[in-house]
Amino acid sequence: MLDGVREIAKRFISENYSDEARFFEAMWTVLCPRLRDWKRLPAEAWPLPDTSRMAATEVGLTGPEAVDLVTPIVVATMGFLMREAYEKDLSLEELEALTGKTAAHFGANPGLTAQLVKHAPGLCEAVTSAKPGAKKAVVSGIESPQYKIWSRGKCVIVDDISGYERKKRDYLFWIDMDEKKHMSVRIPGVELKRMAARLLFYLVQRLGKRVPVTDVLREVFEDEIPEPGGTEKNRIDQQLSALEKFCGGGFREHVFEEWFEKGLGLKRSFLEGYFIYRSLR
Repeated sequence: MLDGVREIAKRFISENYSDEARFFEAMWTVLCPRLRDWKRLPAEAWPLPDTSRMAATEVGLTGPEAVDLVTPIVVATMGFLMREAYEKDLSLEELEALTGKTAAHFGANPGLTAQLVKHAPGLCEAVTSAKPGAKKAVVSGIESPQYKIWSRGKCVIVDDISGYERKKRDYLFWIDMDEKKHMSVRIPGVELKRMAARLLFYLVQRLGKRVPVTDVLREVFEDEIPEPGGTEKNRIDQQLSALEKFCGGGFREHVFEEWFEKGLGLKRSFLEGYFIYRSLR
């Protein structure tokens, strides 16, 4: 039933309110859970009083007075960002880039886009890192920062990383995701560029698994229509060489053989090879 309602509603909006069609997916994501709740009500409860007004109010865009176009742009942008943040565990840098593209897609002017890029990634980061089941929380006056860390094939949140930091030279890669520049702690003066860092982060999140090269080209290199060939292999290989240089050697032995033909990935032997972290403010 809901699939049918969605299809009819989307077609109706597209044909009659084309300027608002770009908001449909975000609005449906907000409204659909309430439709499911209403569907569970006993038959004798229908029709609900003023159902159409309730439906519009649930989306959060209407009230006693009309609102301007800023509200749906912000709601649509934040809705999309939160979903991507939960599903893909994006870095703050990736969220900033995605915020700009998303806000522009939904029609934000440059001023609003700038404010969203400034504030939305931090909000997404804070919300996705919130501890589930917490009975209370401190809003201000945090005494010690929390950290989100990726290491040993896991992603966890800790209050302190000083114990890890004392042995950071033992890792092939010690990466602070909050830094604009990633400098090697093993080889003085060697910097890891953005694309190589993105590739490393992408692979450690899928440790022990092979990923088709087409997925790597699309999700890391952002190729819209990836067509793997000799040139694309060289592009990826250059980033693997940059990672090898950054750690002073020993990285490539953890990369699956025949990665271009069978899929790129890091072996489980890389468990002890990296420590990637981000401060949660």
